[in-house]
Amino acid sequence: MHRVLSIAALVACVASTAQASVFFTNISVTGPAGLIGTPGIITGTRDIDISFNGNAGLVGEPTNLFSPIMPIVITYDVASDEGPLNSATLSLLGAASGNGTVSCVTQVRTLPLPGAVIGNNAAGYNLDNPPPTFTQISFSQGAATFRVTQTITFGATNTAAVDFAQLSLVEMHFAPAPGATALLGVGGLLMFRRRR
Repeated sequence: MHRVLSIAALVACVASTAQASVFFTNISVTGPAGLIGTPGIITGTRDIDISFNGNAGLVGEPTNLFSPIMPIVITYDVASDEGPLNSATLSLLGAASGNGTVSCVTQVRTLPLPGAVIGNNAAGYNLDNPPPTFTQISFSQGAATFRVTQTITFGATNTAAVDFAQLSLVEMHFAPAPGATALLGVGGLLMFRRRR
């Protein structure tokens, strides 16, 4: 009977931690109006999606659009109520043709600022490496609160041929430290056993 109760308690504790979430605040998207428009921002329990509508490039676009182009800068704060996070997956969706490129430099810094840099990554796509692209970013240490800064740069040379670089979606999905959820469940089980 005790074993059945202990297993039931463990299952209940793990299930309760499954409800834990990652929260996103202080979200900012800046850059040229023609690139960012009105971005869509959707947050889930562990991910943030920032979508853009038709930016950066049609054949024959104004030369000054890429000479040089001002980047899009995305910043937001992340807080986890399930303990430290130790990695993230970056997804970039869009389009590239000709010599069009999109690059995204991501920096993760602990809070409060200035904090320590715990993650750096450079990713992107072009005609030879077409979207969507997916990149794993590992943190040098786990952190429950941190700031993410992404600098997104477009590049293309205006020619009569198709030279197109477009960004439609930037997504970051965050993962808990290995075993964090299980440890929370085991901690709940130990508390349950102590009370008995």
